[in-house]
This record gives sequence, C-alpha cells and structure tokens, in this order.
Amino acid sequence: MTNRMSIQTLRVATRLAASFIAVLVIPSLAACGDDSGQNNNGVLRCANLACGDHGACQEAATGAWCLCDTGYRGTLCDQCDIGYVLEDGSCIEEVDPFFGTPTVDGNVAEGQGDWTAEQRVGHDDTASDWGPNTLTDLYVAYDSENLYLGVRGTVEAQNTLALYLDIDYGQGSQGLESIASASDNDGALDNSLSAAITVTDGQFRADWALGTKGMASADNVMDDSAGFRNIGLDSADFPWVLGRLIAGSAGFEASIPLASLFGGAPPDGARLALFARLVNEDGQQFANQTVPADNASVPATVSQVAVITLGSATSVCDDDGLCEAGETVQNCPGDCQAGCNNDGHCDPNETIQSCPEDCAGSGECGDPEVFQWEDAVMYFALVDRFFDSDSQHSEVSDAAWEAQYQGGDWAGVEAKLPYLASLGVNTLWLSAPYENRNSAGAAIDPLSDSHLYSAYHGYWPSPANIDYSNPDSPSPTPAVESRLGTASDLHSLIGSAHAEGMAVLFDYVMNHVDSESGLHAAHGSWFYTEGGNPVLCPPNNWNDPYYGTRCAFTSYLPAFDFYQPEVRQWSVADAIWWAKEFGIDGYRLDAIKHVPMTWLTELRTAVSSNFQTPTGGRFYLVGETYDYDSQQTLKDFVDPSTKLDGQFDFPLRKRLCDAVFARSMSLDSLFSWWNGNDSFYGAGALMSTWIGNHDIPRAIHFASGQITDCYQGSWVGNSWDPGAYAQPSEAAPYERLALAFGLLMTNRGVPLIYYGDEIGLAGGGDPDNRRMMPWGALGTHQEWLRSRVTRLAAIRASSVALRRGWRVTVTSGADTFAYKLTGCGPSEEVFVFANRGDGEAQVSGLPAGSYTELLTETPQTGGAAVSVPARGMKIFKAAP
Repeated sequence: MTNRMSIQTLRVATRLAASFIAVLVIPSLAACGDDSGQNNNGVLRCANLACGDHGACQEAATGAWCLCDTGYRGTLCDQCDIGYVLEDGSCIEEVDPFFGTPTVDGNVAEGQGDWTAEQRVGHDDTASDWGPNTLTDLYVAYDSENLYLGVRGTVEAQNTLALYLDIDYGQGSQGLESIASASDNDGALDNSLSAAITVTDGQFRADWALGTKGMASADNVMDDSAGFRNIGLDSADFPWVLGRLIAGSAGFEASIPLASLFGGAPPDGARLALFARLVNEDGQQFANQTVPADNASVPATVSQVAVITLGSATSVCDDDGLCEAGETVQNCPGDCQAGCNNDGHCDPNETIQSCPEDCAGSGECGDPEVFQWEDAVMYFALVDRFFDSDSQHSEVSDAAWEAQYQGGDWAGVEAKLPYLASLGVNTLWLSAPYENRNSAGAAIDPLSDSHLYSAYHGYWPSPANIDYSNPDSPSPTPAVESRLGTASDLHSLIGSAHAEGMAVLFDYVMNHVDSESGLHAAHGSWFYTEGGNPVLCPPNNWNDPYYGTRCAFTSYLPAFDFYQPEVRQWSVADAIWWAKEFGIDGYRLDAIKHVPMTWLTELRTAVSSNFQTPTGGRFYLVGETYDYDSQQTLKDFVDPSTKLDGQFDFPLRKRLCDAVFARSMSLDSLFSWWNGNDSFYGAGALMSTWIGNHDIPRAIHFASGQITDCYQGSWVGNSWDPGAYAQPSEAAPYERLALAFGLLMTNRGVPLIYYGDEIGLAGGGDPDNRRMMPWGALGTHQEWLRSRVTRLAAIRASSVALRRGWRVTVTSGADTFAYKLTGCGPSEEVFVFANRGDGEAQVSGLPAGSYTELLTETPQTGGAAVSVPARGMKIFKAAP
C-alpha cells in the first residue's frame, strides 16, 4: 500500500493497540422517498447507524463512523479485536504467553492456535531455586521465512530468560566456544547473555543469544530489556539483530528471519542447536533450570542441547572430515572447508566470497557497452511537482494548496532532460499519466486529517467506459491527464528521453478507479462490494488474507474485483495498450500486494507476448510492497519469468537508514544482513534500491537526525507542518545522505533517486515531501551533494563490476567497512571504503599496488591503511 495525498501511511503493527478504532461505513443508496438518517447528499448519519453495545457513533461531513470500545472491531463494533477472545458474550484480552503461535507444518499463521506438543523440544519440570523464577518449556518451529522460538516460564525484573543458538552445529561450528568469552558488558541483558556457562557438548558454539530481562512487554524493541544479539559475530560488541521478540506474563516468543541467521535460505540439512537458561542479571548466578533438562547439581553447566535439522529429515553432513557427495561448505562446513582452485568451475567447497572468479565468472557480466537493466540509475519525476513549462495550472475546487495541482507538466520534464542526463540518470520513472479524478477527495482518516486533496499525483485514475474488444484500438481512446499536457506532449517527452538514451517507466495504478469514472458507472459489478458497499482496507484489512486483495483504500476509490476473469482481462488490456501506445520500457506497479497473484501472472504473460525484444532484455516490472520487515512478502511476487522482475527494496532501505542515519545498527551488521538479501529474491531478480521516496518524509531529515525512527512514514502530524521541516544548514546531513547514495551506487540493484533528493530537498510527510523542485540558486551543501551524486553515477556507469559484479567483504567494523566488487575480471575490480563515523578513520584492506581514487581522481598506493573522511567514502580501482 502506497501513501497517497488522501491515503496516509498507517504503520499497523501485527497486534494493534487496543484503543478506539474508527470504521467508516459506506451507505447504500436510500430507497425512493426515504432519506431518514441521511442528508440530502445521501450521506449516512448516526440516526441510521446502530453501533451496538460496544461502540459510539461519530459524524463528519463525509459520513458516520462507529468508534469501537477497547477490545472490539468491525464496521458495527461486533467483532473481537486482535488479541481479544469472545468469552461469556464479551471480548476479553487473550491470556497467552506467546504472541501468535506457529505450527510445525504448512504456513505459519501468527496469532492463531497454540504451540503443539510436537514443537516442544525441551522440557523441565524441576522447581527453580529462585522462587517465582521458572523455566519449563522450549518450543521450536520454522517455515520458509523465519525461525520461531517459544520459551514458557517467568522471570523477575532483575533476572533473564536467555536462549542460545548455534546455527552451524557440528565439528565445524564457528561460534563462541565459551559463552563467558563474550564480554560486551554494556547493559543488564548483555551481562546476562555473557554469563559463565559451560557447555559440555563439544560441537556447540554459540552464535546468537536472545532473551527478556523480566517479563515486561517488548514488541519489536531491540534494547537492553529484550532483544536479539549476534554474539558470534563480535563477542566484544554484540550487534542488535532484526527480528521480533514479544514477552508476556508467562513466557516469550521470538521470530528471527532465516536470512539473518543464514544469510539467505538455509541449505537443506542445515543443523542448529539451542538451549534456554534462567540467568541472573549480572551473569554470576544460575537457577537449577535449563531446557532441555540438565543436571541440577551443577547449575553452571549445560550438557544437553536441542538439535534441529532444517529441510530434510536427516542431515547430509556426517562430520567425518571428508567432503562427500551432497556435502558443501554451506551444509557441512566441518567437512568441506571453503577454498578456491581457480579452475573456472564453482565446486561444492567454493563460494562467491572464497572464490569469486570461479563462482561469478567474468562471463556473467556480459558486454558492458550493451544496456542491461542492472545498469539502470532511475529517477522518479512526480510530474506536477517537477517543472512548470508554461506557468499555467488548473486547480481542483476545494483542495488544499499543498495537495493541489501546482503546474508541472510533461513539457517541463522534457525541458529538463539535459539536467537528468548530466546527473547520470538513464531511466525515468514518470508519475501516472492517466486521466484522474476531477473533484477533491477526503483523507483516508477524515477524523484526524480534515484536508481535501486533488489527484495531482496520478493515483486516482478515472477512466471512461473503455471497450477493449479490439485491444489495439480501444473505444473511446484512453485519455491522458489534461492538466499535465496532451497525448502529443507525452509522446514527445518519451521520444526525447529515448533519444537521450533513457528508458521510461510509467506508474501503473491497477487496484482501483475513481467512483465518479465512466467505467465505474457502466460496470459497477466489476468492483468488490458487500451489500452494495465497498469494504475498506483501513483500519484492519490491509493485510487480511481475504479482504487484502478486495478492499478499497477509501470510499471514492472502489477496488476492482480481480477474481472475475473479465475484469482482469480489461485491466491487463489497458496496461498493454498504454505501454504499446507510448512505447515505454517498463512499469512500476503500485500497491502490488493488494491485487491477486493471477492478475500479475496474466500481465507478465501479456507483456512477454507483446514485447518480445524489450529494452535491456526485459520489460521491467518493478513492484511496490510497503513492508520494511518481511522479505518473504516481497519475494512472493518476484519471478522474472512469471511475475515481477523485482520490487522496491523496503527492507534494505530500513536497514540502510538504521546504519547510516540513525546509527542504531553497525555497518558490519548491515552488510551481514545485506549479504543474505543479495540472493534472497531468487535468480534473475532485480530489486530497486532507494533511500527516499514520495511516501515518507524527505531523506535529509533522517540524515540530520530530526527523524530518528526509520519506520516513520507520512501521517497528519508530519505532513501539514512544513515550517517544522526546514532545509538543514550544516554539512553533516548532506554528507550522510551522500554516503547512503554511495552505498547504493556501488552495489547491485537499480538505485533510485527521488526527485530533489540529489539536492537534499526538505519536506515532512506527504504532501510536504512533494514540494516543487527548486530550479534557482541552491545552498552550498546542496550543490555539493548534487555534485557528489553526479560523480557517483558516473563512476557506476564506468565500472561494470559496480553494476553487475558481486560484493566481497574486505574489512568490517561498526563504523567502517570495506568491500570489493568482483566477478567481472581482475581488471574491473573496485574497492569501496566507507566511514559513517563523525571523525576521520583509518581503514585497512587495500592490497599493495597502484590505484586511482575515483571520487577525487587522485592516485593512491595500496598495502597500508587508507584515511577515509568522516561520513564519507573512497572508491579505488587499480591504475592501468
């Protein structure tokens, strides 16, 4: 779901806060002569809306709402909210030590069911010698995305329920032999996790530790009360690790992405070992309880661990010291040591990290002079806000100025193509060009946001009753948005962009149409309703397994019922017509998770049939799924042969923001996660990487520290106070933003520049993040940032390894990191040294030899540490 001018982002946690929830009810038309409870416009009033015993009716100009009591939800407040169950006719809070419980087989469904006996791998009924502190059960489950862990017990505030994992259990385990050697000592949880526990199982090496100090609620909070630590990565400085840990009154549940644990999907037969312990806050005392059960007479010793085999029922690894058939360095590191024989073949004991020339040979990089989509640098021009070519604009009545058409047009974008080319852009994403709603629309939540919006952004399509019986000659001809120009203007822009060597993408909005459109008037049955009314996505249906692909974003944007074949057929025909008519090279598919997968697969089939020799070898389909945490949700839609080529990488953006802007995540943790992310989406996938877009506050305010929560999207509190988001005057924010761009420009993916981010344009949430692009004088720091982005794009264009190669770590640390882009031949290798710290840093790892530092075009001698400026980077390539 993408934020719109009237659709502000609601970051809804899986377990919603049980507070008043407003539900908009869309009225049916009144019978003839019966307007009771409605005004003269047919708007529902409280007199005709029964909210029952668990809600109170509220009225606004746009209609009536039921405001539900705590614990209740639904249109009429007649359902129990998430986390509540029906008991004796009332919704009461569910008593469950776990927040959502998985099942062993099939899909894990959080929030449903209970842990089963089959999932219990450890049990201890021994009473604790710590009185109220108890630890009785350990549960494990996993699916294709996460490892799920449950611990049943309770612990006082000064103590810890701790759980330890060895993710490569066996003779070749690489973690900590002694947990006591982990000596972070920077907080109570860490002190507990580094307790002097002796594990007598010689194959166990601790990689991870997690737990909760006391039983206070911890919902996605990575702090010293509860969270995850990777103690095997750096035993002296445990990095916080992304995941979820929820503590309750009688235990906790954790879910950890497999990509974080294994750098991707675990190899078949991978084994992990684990145990749970009660630990004192200072790590010096122990209860007599461990699960699996242990010898209570020696409380500081653990001799029993639970071993879980992932994938197949038995491990393919026999730990006999020989690398045999079926064993690889991934599933049997003890037998198959990573190596490299440079014979041109990627053997079982070779990896891209240990043997890049064999496992990513130069042939994979192709001809660097022939455009592939891997070479793209994309620029999103929100047309109405980019450049006004004629000082003319046509407003929509009643819309607030910030959400009004302000005059940008296609002729204006065409006039600025030389600017984009000089910036290094070779791919242009244009906001949707289709005829849009001509009247103002209310916000998604009118109770909190009273502003009215126009459709200047293009996300409220209003097509006529177009007949695609002849798909190449529809009747009537689909209309462009007249406020942006004519069809001839759009043809001219695309022709000029192609002449500049730029590929062009349109935003395609398929989920819904304007309720005032001719198509909706003629085919009301094509849109999903219940009782004649749309079912709204907010507040509870955004991720609903049934309504999520049927719900409407707001009342005046009815959603297509794509479960009807004729409706899908019309939509796909529409998308193909626009692509063929204007000769574009790809689509950005808006809010893709809100349409059925069948729509996407049918679009891909039609695209493959109609564009057999596309630009760059593929008609690029890139989706938008607004989800920062679930890589699997994004991956479900990615398969270049049948679905999307890729998606905008929300999970990467979140972690890049955490590491470079908020600095709540170390660089080595970022790249450890990124290593798994690189291959997570499958062969041929091409994700678009980004740091700013039109649905969140401007990137410069994250870089400045004004906004510290990297999850923050647009909401009324940050969208309508432009004075609060002024242009930063100091250099540091621009340098941090440049560093983020530098990391994107020196790695695989299609890096995106949201218009204005190349100059650090200020702005809060939507619509403040969509200010007119300034074309006059800029500040010194803005000029510097634009120059740096231009240079980064030029370096990327000249170095095929940056676009198509593979990253290999050279040296790592919390504030500095060095990596090499390789796989395209030795002469093409590029070294990147990054420093996020606020002081100059010495970074080692550049091999002996002569190099050119590409940002400054100065010579550099290797073999010694390199000085990297604060909040900066250096890029090296061997001198010819």
